[in-house]
Parts: sequence; C-alpha cells; structure tokens
Amino acid sequence: MALMLASICITPVLRNLHWLPVQFRIKFKLLLITYKALNGLAPQYVADLLVLYTSSRSLRSSNKLLLHVPKWKLQTYGHHAFSCAAPILWNKLPIDIKTSENINTFKTRLKTHFYTEAFPA
Repeated sequence: MALMLASICITPVLRNLHWLPVQFRIKFKLLLITYKALNGLAPQYVADLLVLYTSSRSLRSSNKLLLHVPKWKLQTYGHHAFSCAAPILWNKLPIDIKTSENINTFKTRLKTHFYTEAFPA
C-alpha cells in the first residue's frame, strides 16, 4: 500500500485544491511578512531589517518600490537570512502586487501570481 502511494504524483492534487507547492508557500509567507513590515503591520524589529533602495540619481527604477539587498558574509547560507532573502524576492514582484491597497488584496494577487508560476497553463 505504501509503495503504491509513493508513486502518485501530488501536483494535480495541489492544483485541484488550489494549494501552492512548498517552495512557493515559503516565498508567500516571506513576502507577506515583508508587506506587513513595509506597511507598519509587523513588529519594528522586522521592519528595521528592510531598507528602501534609494539612488543618488533620478532613475526609472526609483518608483518601483525596490528594497536594498545587503551583502551577506556567509558564502553558503548568508542569502537565506530574512534581511537578504526578503529584498531579493520583493524586487522580483510586479509593481501591481507591491502597491496593493490592503493585505487581503496583496495576498490574493500574490497567490495568483505564484499559482500561475507553479502551474503554467
């Protein structure tokens, strides 16, 4: 019985239930904390880990709500820290998701974005 269950592919089940795969769920939670921190809904110690990117010149990217990605010291796992991983993921998001009016809209848009990435048509 256990051998038979191991051969079943879980992807169609996740798709039918509208559940995100684990790696996308982790990104979702990380970006949700980031959104809360940038909008004053998270503890201050979390918000202090994020710094908005500011350029010394006027660039087209200045209105894209980018975060500064700090350099990490550890070669192997340094980029897994919240202060590094959150800005990397945040900067990859489309602007319409970043500028969501409230948290429910943000969650809906983010889940839709990840769902289309996880299960392309």
